[in-house]
Amino acid sequence: MTPSHYVRTRLPPDLIRIVRLPDRIGVTQARMAGSRSATGSVLIFLDSHCEGAPDWMRPLLHRIKHRRDAVLTPVIDVINEHTFKYQARDVQWDSAPEREKKRRGSNISPTRRVH
Repeated sequence: MTPSHYVRTRLPPDLIRIVRLPDRIGVTQARMAGSRSATGSVLIFLDSHCEGAPDWMRPLLHRIKHRRDAVLTPVIDVINEHTFKYQARDVQWDSAPEREKKRRGSNISPTRRVH
């Protein structure tokens, strides 16, 4: 069974669009091609090793609803590439300065762009 067939037989046709490119162009260019083909109001890109845990998308969409120009990076669960073991919340970026962390008041509050 091909990946396309698998997806098409398990998800509603208006939920997902598969874009086939004639050549290998790299992940960034492939995502750009996908974004040009997209019709939804929100784009989410996940790599094959990422796993969406229950309710992981709700806080992202809530932030986007209130700030349309937000660029969000979730803390995601991953599947280990060597063992295929599920690893909860394995990827985290924590580069906000202390003053910004204090201003936010909560770990789930948005971080302002830091120059």
